[in-house]
Amino acid sequence: MAAGRTTSLFEYLLRRIEQLSERTLTTDDSRGWLKTYPWLIVLDGLDEVPVSSNREQVINSIQHFLIDAQACNADLLLVATTRPQGYNNDFSPAYYRHFELLPLDVPRALHYADRLLEQRWGGDRDKIDNLTQRLQRAGAEEATARLMRSPLQVTIMAMLVENVGQPPRERWRLFNDYYGVIYNREQQRDIPAAELLNSYKADIDAIHQRVGLRLQAISEQSGGTDALLSQTEFAELIKQRLASEGHTGPDGERLQMDIVNASIDRLVFLVAPQADKVGFEIRSLQEFMAAECLMNGSDQDVSQRLRAIAPAAHWRNVFLFAAGRCFHERQHLRDTLYTLCCELNEGEGIDGGELEKATLAGSRLALEILEDGALAKAPGQLKLFAKLALRLLELPPCEEQIRLANQYIPALEECFKSAIGEQFNNSLFERQLAAWRVLLHLDFQSVIWAHELAKSQWPGNAEDSLNIIKSLSGINKSDWLADEYALAVLRVAPIKSFYGNENGWSNDCSILIQRSDRWRDFFNGFAENKKVKVAIEGVNSKCFRFSVAPLDNQEANAINNLVIDGEFHFQWKWLVKVSKFMAGLNCSKLDLAELIQEYFSWSESERKLLGRLLNWLPWPVSACILSGFEDEKYTCLVEAIENGQLGDKEDWFAAQTRWEIFGVTTDDLRYIPTENLPFDDQISKIGYPFDLPGATITSLNCNILIMHQLYDLWASLESSKAKVKIAGCILFALSVMAEQNELWTSMPIDDVFEIVVNKQRATFYWNMLGAFPEEFWASEKSLFILEALEKNSFIRLFSNTKENGFAASLEGMFIANPKNTSLVRLLSIACITRHKVSSKVRVSPENFVEGKYKYSALILRVAQADWDENEATELADAFLELKELYDYRVDSALEVVNTQGLAGRAVERFLYRLFEGLPASQWELRRDVLQAMLDQQRHRQANVAVLPV
Repeated sequence: MAAGRTTSLFEYLLRRIEQLSERTLTTDDSRGWLKTYPWLIVLDGLDEVPVSSNREQVINSIQHFLIDAQACNADLLLVATTRPQGYNNDFSPAYYRHFELLPLDVPRALHYADRLLEQRWGGDRDKIDNLTQRLQRAGAEEATARLMRSPLQVTIMAMLVENVGQPPRERWRLFNDYYGVIYNREQQRDIPAAELLNSYKADIDAIHQRVGLRLQAISEQSGGTDALLSQTEFAELIKQRLASEGHTGPDGERLQMDIVNASIDRLVFLVAPQADKVGFEIRSLQEFMAAECLMNGSDQDVSQRLRAIAPAAHWRNVFLFAAGRCFHERQHLRDTLYTLCCELNEGEGIDGGELEKATLAGSRLALEILEDGALAKAPGQLKLFAKLALRLLELPPCEEQIRLANQYIPALEECFKSAIGEQFNNSLFERQLAAWRVLLHLDFQSVIWAHELAKSQWPGNAEDSLNIIKSLSGINKSDWLADEYALAVLRVAPIKSFYGNENGWSNDCSILIQRSDRWRDFFNGFAENKKVKVAIEGVNSKCFRFSVAPLDNQEANAINNLVIDGEFHFQWKWLVKVSKFMAGLNCSKLDLAELIQEYFSWSESERKLLGRLLNWLPWPVSACILSGFEDEKYTCLVEAIENGQLGDKEDWFAAQTRWEIFGVTTDDLRYIPTENLPFDDQISKIGYPFDLPGATITSLNCNILIMHQLYDLWASLESSKAKVKIAGCILFALSVMAEQNELWTSMPIDDVFEIVVNKQRATFYWNMLGAFPEEFWASEKSLFILEALEKNSFIRLFSNTKENGFAASLEGMFIANPKNTSLVRLLSIACITRHKVSSKVRVSPENFVEGKYKYSALILRVAQADWDENEATELADAFLELKELYDYRVDSALEVVNTQGLAGRAVERFLYRLFEGLPASQWELRRDVLQAMLDQQRHRQANVAVLPV
């Protein structure tokens, strides 16, 4: 792609199939195959496409291919692989399932080694037993066991114990000894290259190293990810080496050609995997040789080179190999490595080093040095670098803290205790969260002092307890936390728990409560939220239905045995009553009146604390709450319930049974309850509570049919709650059509306007705009429709939201109306969903007063990405001033930076200012900004000017 030979994954696959089949194909052929046959596509080695190269282009190409495949309704499984280094969720976990290949444990490593030895020495049982015993001894020792965590490492280890006996304990030595063994083996073979290997070892070593370094530098640049040298480039590199050693003239030329020819078959690690191309079969071997090249020189040269590559993620393995050699062979450079880490923590020597300072890049590097295992037999250095790595507890919760906990050994007990204790004494709760992540991971690993400290320090404050648990994503959690979690949930408003608000709750934290024997059954009722699907007369029931949270006539319920005493939050007590009502236990008209009376006695802000649990309420309760009876008027509703005007338990169960069997009939749709009640005492025979939200599309293959049926139904109804309900269903169905790239062209623009104006809820799905045809966007009424849609609406995005073609139309309308609040908000959402704003858009945030519109204007400015460092600071400060909008506005800005692929000094300054300006209490936002800063750091490149390339 970087070379321009292909523009997309779709085109690349088409061209490859053409080459293999020797047929001329069209895009229609490919789409036909996608529709007809199941596909498995494996994309290997994302880590070999650095961020500093064209990774964004590659990722976008994959995402666009998936959109094409979805449009074809393809049966497709796509697998992408990468090493962990340099990967920061380029494929968002919200949309893609991630599987992490765990390091081999010792039994699995030895099992793999057994099979390997059987293949190599199948007939020699004594040889196999002898080598197996050596590998078992290696696996029993921690220093060598950590070098047996991948199939490649086990393969190398098996060869080393066969040839040198005692295996190495450091990764650098593992690869260094492996190179020596392979070199010696090639010397002894009856091949033409044997003479070269015997006579010119220093030259062969140097050529390996120079090729490794050259390929490492090339692969960092756009289009260099093949990591191969042309034969001409390889020959020139050999020539330079030989000339520097005095091999010139005809003899030098012959020697040069001999080395080139030897590499065509194999020259130790160098191979020719493609015609006229030379490189390494395995990227780790290239990185090892690049490190060896860097280490050849004076101490001053080596120090300068290490500083040049330390900030660059693409060079991280090279750096670690070089550091491994420092700890083993050039120990006087250990202080240089430590100083370098400290300098990185201060951002010294890096243009824009404020990101390194904010993210503690030096402590991250110290952690990777610990993980590399080079310090296993150097306790003094181990503690020195561990203390530096433990500064990561100063950051918001992040993945590195799990890795830090995994480095714990008894020799580091005092280091860990001291660092954790220091954070517990910190008044900033964010710092305590990081310490809790490490401590509770150690607790799960049965570290006794960690368990005792965790139990003694566990906070009595319920909100603090929930924040700790919410921050534990990725951490293994002990069972005792389950009961602590359940009790904490009951002591705070529902919206502060997973059950009331999913935002910020990872799955492994939210399901912790399932391990609480005491509370599991109680909370399952809130989590499951099973709804009954109700057909509508005149609408295909296989494709579209209403959904209702039903009453359940249970004889017993788990909540009956629980005592919800005075210390629990009043809304959970109310929800317990609702649960009993839902279970048919306390389910009379008087019970319903009591529930509604109590709900409306709360202030408006208190009602919002129920969060998404409002969607869980059984339909009689939900219908009354949503019926529009508020303030003083609700007393009329309560009186009507008490007087039986809304029926009683038997009526409600009969109505529910009627809907399940017969669905909502035309008579139900036309029936209007007395006194504008949500439903009345005739509900067992006729009617439906149309104030209820909820509809579901059960098939994506009949969208046009559903739209025709819903539209015809809407047009047939007089003004009523039923008509408003159907209008909302039409808008929902339009959003699903848009996701399937379908247009709705049959609805008159005047009807569109009426449907939008009379929609049931102040909510609409963003994707819905994609179902409108070009005629809509050209209409004079389109602006009024968009204003009606946006006004006071919560705009929902589908999880797989993609850039939509209608964004260009929105942009044109905004250019013509640059102060229109609705358009600035809608266009900002287009930017969040990958639309790139043109330079023609002129937006001034100061022209907008209300917070959500000022925020929208700021999002547009961020997306335009034409701002300098000074404006970056101003933009960040403007976001920080919108304090009431923190929860999702800052995340939206980060989403624009991510989806638009923004990078550079101004972006770094923007993120740094956000990070420094957000209060520690906003730890979740600071965590997200921290991740965005780490993503920016992946763009760092090595200073190749000081490298011997």
